[in-house]
Amino acid sequence: QETSIQHHRRRMIIESPAPDLDPGLARTLRHQAATLISTLSFRGLASVRFLLTPDNRGYFLQVIPGLMPWNGVSEMTLGIDIVDAQLRIVSGEYLGWSPSDLAVRGHTLCLRIFATGDKIETLLGLTLPDGAGLRVDWGFAEGDQVNPGEDLGAIVIQEPTRQAAIVRAKAALDVLDIQGVQTNLPVLRRLCTALSPDRFPC
Repeated sequence: QETSIQHHRRRMIIESPAPDLDPGLARTLRHQAATLISTLSFRGLASVRFLLTPDNRGYFLQVIPGLMPWNGVSEMTLGIDIVDAQLRIVSGEYLGWSPSDLAVRGHTLCLRIFATGDKIETLLGLTLPDGAGLRVDWGFAEGDQVNPGEDLGAIVIQEPTRQAAIVRAKAALDVLDIQGVQTNLPVLRRLCTALSPDRFPC
């Protein structure tokens, strides 16, 4: 996954697979991550993070245990239920799949929505996009009180290609309507407009 696009130190757009990552390097990093976790005898869910240099070299950064806020990206990319996997691991049950069963499917984008106001606001209205290949993970309903900076939810989109995912993301943001709460939607719309098939916005 690519998590570099941030605004005020908050990750705004997550992509899978990372668009500028060489496929050979991606396989190497996945192997290194699996080897590290195996060596640690770790049981559970964890994310292994790497930094990618401009000359396309990857360096280990950190291991973060547990679910990430954008776990929906991994679920749609790999076609598995990560929360179910975590519960099965804790219970000592069989996962029902092995690493060899997993394969990256198409291209996935995650758009994270935040409250950006400076006071508590009330969510007055909410219109969300829907359709096949689109997942909405939302944590609020109309009438709820929202604190400044609170994470409202995310839209996860999967399409066969990155360009199709970008087009779908723009369409989803056009439909998304949040009333009563100031959000980062204007920034997300600008970022999606700036995305191109082969690079991130500068």
